[in-house]
Amino acid sequence: IEYLKRGESTVGQMVTDLGLEQSGLSKHLSTLRQAGILSSRQEKVSVYYTIKDKEIFDVLRPIAEILKRKLKESEHILSGLGKM
Repeated sequence: IEYLKRGESTVGQMVTDLGLEQSGLSKHLSTLRQAGILSSRQEKVSVYYTIKDKEIFDVLRPIAEILKRKLKESEHILSGLGKM
C-alpha cells in the first residue's frame, strides 16, 4: 500500500521495484482489491493498481506507529536477554 502512495502502478513494475515474487504480490493485491482498498484496471496485458481511497492512510498511520512501538519494546527485551 505504501508503494502505491506515489500513484498507479503495474504489477510488473512493483515486482521489479520491490523485488517480490509476482504470484505472491498478485495474491496480496487481489485481496486488497476485494477488500475495497485498491482498484484495478487492465490495459492490454498489464494490470494497473491504485489506492481507491487515500483516507486509508489516516487509518494505517496510527497502526504503523503502534507496531513500531511494539517492535522497539521487543528489541529492548531481546537485547536484555542477550546480556544474561
